Order: sequence, then C-alpha cells, then structure tokens
Amino acid sequence: MALPALYHRHVSHDLISTAMFNYTDICLIPISYYILCSIPVYLRVLQLLFMPMLAPVIGEEKLLSTALFISFLSLLVDSIAWSVWVPYVVAAFTIFTVFATPCLRSIVSKQVGPNEQGIAQGSISGITSIANVISPLIFSPLTDLFLSKRAPFYFPGFSIMCAAFASMIAFIPSVLIRAAHPIPSNQVGYNNCRD
Repeated sequence: MALPALYHRHVSHDLISTAMFNYTDICLIPISYYILCSIPVYLRVLQLLFMPMLAPVIGEEKLLSTALFISFLSLLVDSIAWSVWVPYVVAAFTIFTVFATPCLRSIVSKQVGPNEQGIAQGSISGITSIANVISPLIFSPLTDLFLSKRAPFYFPGFSIMCAAFASMIAFIPSVLIRAAHPIPSNQVGYNNCRD
C-alpha cells in the first residue's frame, strides 16, 4: 500500500522536481561508496598491498598525478551522471584515489632532511585539517542551492563539478613534481641536536 502511494507521489511531481529527486538518489550512491572507502582498515589494506608494488614501477610522482586525475574524472562524471549505473562504474575507479595522500607524504619526506620531517608532515596534516573544516562550509550550501528551486540554472551536480575542478587544480602542480633524491642524514646539520 505504501509503495503505490510513494510511486503516485513521485509521478505527480513536475519534471524538475522529479529530475532532482532522481539525481539526489543517484548522488547517494557515490557518497555511500566514499564513506566505505574512508574506513581506515580498508584504506590501509589497499595501501599496504598495492603501494609497494605500484610506487617502484610507476614512481610516486606519477602515481600521485594519476590518483588526482582519476579523482577529477570520477567527480566530473558523477556530476553529470546520466543514468543510475554511472556512479557504480565510476566508484570502481575511485579506488586509485587512496594513493594520493601517501604519495604526497612520501614525496615531501624525501625532499626535506631528517630534522624537518615533523614540520613537513605536520604541515600536511594541518592543511588537510583546515581543508576538512572549510570544504563543508563551501560545498554544503552550494549543493543545497543547486538542488533547490532557487538555483540560478539547472545543474544539480554543480557542486560535485566544482569539487572536480578543485581536484584538477591539485593535479596541475602534481604533474610538475620531479623525483627528488633523498637527503642523506650526514649532509644535514643537526641544529642544536644532541646524540
């Protein structure tokens, strides 16, 4: 009894609200997948198994660029998802995006001396924390605006596309990163460190 009533209510809406209802349902699929990917155990197993195999073959710099580019493509395709199956297919490729953070941390750790490791890794963690606070403040109202009837133009996936462009902004400098040789500890001054 409830199912026909839900169907009738869904069909009786105008075309725009029906399209938004369907698009909102489609958006929940990648969001639930990203939540699944954020489980630390799952990420650690992926990184533990595949990073040691891929990093020496491809190189951390190329792996970082690949992860960011796949992130851009997956967000872009999710923003213009034309069917219910599209986010499922895209979700299969987002597995590669988990390599971005460890590659970045590894590249940075090779470019600073042993005494600056804490500062470098702490800076990355600080920037990540600030981004985790600021991004919901930007993208939540943007998503709300474009899923409502007061949107300046009809594009329900606009906030996801903005996230894709943010990923592309990160991709561009990642292409310019060149492999740096690790700084040996005997070439770095210890600045008041005692043994």
